Amino acid sequence: MLKKSLSERDICTRYITPAVQSAGWDLQIQIREENLGGPDELLAEDKTLLINVAEMREALKRELMDALGGEG
Repeated sequence: MLKKSLSERDICTRYITPAVQSAGWDLQIQIREENLGGPDELLAEDKTLLINVAEMREALKRELMDALGGEG
C-alpha cells in the first residue's frame, strides 16, 4: 500500500504510534489522540458556542448602552 493513499489517522495508527510505543512511551499516560466525537457531540458543542456568542453579544450591547447613558 502506498503511504500517499493513507489518511493522517492511518499513518499514525500504522507507523507513528507503534514506533512511539516501541521507544518505551506509555500510550495510556503519555499519548493523547485526537477525538473528534460523533456528529451529536459536535452539534452540542456548536450549539453551546452559539449560545455563548449570543450571550456575549447581548452583554456587550448592554455595556455599550450603559456607557452611552442608555441612548440607542
